[in-house]
Amino acid sequence: MKAPDFSKESTNKVVLSDTLQHPLTLGLATVGIFGGAASFLFSLGTLPALVGIGGISLAALSWIVNYVFRKDIFAARHIQKLQKMLDDHREETIKTISREFTNLREEPGLKEFCEQGTEQFTRSKIRYDNLVGILKSKISTSELTFSRYQGTAEQVYMAILDNLVQVIHSLQSIKPIDFNYINQRFTALSELNELTKADENEIATLNDRKSLRKNQTDLINQILTQNEEAMTMLDKTSLAIAQMNVGANRSDQALEHAMSDLEELAKRTTRY
Repeated sequence: MKAPDFSKESTNKVVLSDTLQHPLTLGLATVGIFGGAASFLFSLGTLPALVGIGGISLAALSWIVNYVFRKDIFAARHIQKLQKMLDDHREETIKTISREFTNLREEPGLKEFCEQGTEQFTRSKIRYDNLVGILKSKISTSELTFSRYQGTAEQVYMAILDNLVQVIHSLQSIKPIDFNYINQRFTALSELNELTKADENEIATLNDRKSLRKNQTDLINQILTQNEEAMTMLDKTSLAIAQMNVGANRSDQALEHAMSDLEELAKRTTRY
């Protein structure tokens, strides 16, 4: 799933697009264009020209009303749509992670990765819930700002979960590569007095399998490290917001600054 963007910049772009494409605005603009075109092409007099001018004028007025006076309504609809996408994706992802780490835990050589992944799965939810709780203590849940910042926090949380799903996929890919079997074959081959061509080929393919497993475990470590960094950022953001004033003394600029690093992380989070 493409990561949704809850940033103020992205929201403003969507609101501009939605208000320009509003059915009433487009309908009035279409009437205006056809009226003006008919007057110009067919010399039908002033009535079509007036219809054209009126249509364009009303279309402009419709856009101004929507963009200036109803902007928050359009923004809220956009945020709700993104939130619904994340909620649906999160529910399915949580089921997958919980099930697969349990299944893989007993596989030889995978227990340590499964334990760290399971720990991140639990602790990332705690950090997300903590940040949202602090936001609720500072901002009314009815404010658009709250919905946008909650969405950004959830976007980072979902990036952690998506990375854990990729960890699971990587673990599944190396599950059949049994190091004990490989070492047994190396031992058996080393005891031979003379290696045949087939023996040499077997040694080569055993080494290939070891390299495949190492490459995947290196990737898994990178993903898990990125998740640790993301959780640290959630902690830092929670702390920064917790130290802010509330009510009349609240500084929206300070709030934007507190969330800016989290928004940047949400934008650049790498899906492996």
